[in-house]
Amino acid sequence: MLWWWLDPLDLQLGGRNPTLPRDTTSENPAFSEAEQARKRALRERTVALSVDPAFLVSLTDQLFFEQNPNLQGTPLTDKPEDAARRAEWDAIAAANLDLLEANLSTEARSKLGSFSNADRDRWQGQVNALYVSSKALYELTNARFNQLFPGRPNRVL
Repeated sequence: MLWWWLDPLDLQLGGRNPTLPRDTTSENPAFSEAEQARKRALRERTVALSVDPAFLVSLTDQLFFEQNPNLQGTPLTDKPEDAARRAEWDAIAAANLDLLEANLSTEARSKLGSFSNADRDRWQGQVNALYVSSKALYELTNARFNQLFPGRPNRVL
């Protein structure tokens, strides 16, 4: 029920494409064998968990740049000097997959980034039918969000 972070992401990137190149594959010869294996494992796990790769990239970009605001707008390259940053990005992506796997069903994961206001309204109606107010639902949702994303403001990711 965490539609706050299930809705399409607000990347706060000014409408730009994500900073990390989407066409970089795990088989990039500029990457070490270990990095290629790490990226391949991330891609395979993303598919196995039914997570939209574009959603994972967007979520990971947002969290990466919140942790590294000085890099905002600077694309990561396949050059050796960016290897540590790519490893950090990959670690954030892996942590995101851990979080999604532990807290969402396969069906919910497969719909990440595509939930609509109609979905939210339907869920709200279902909860209201159980005599839980919309305000209580929002409070419960915010509390769960704060558990999953400590220290983050309650807003759409």
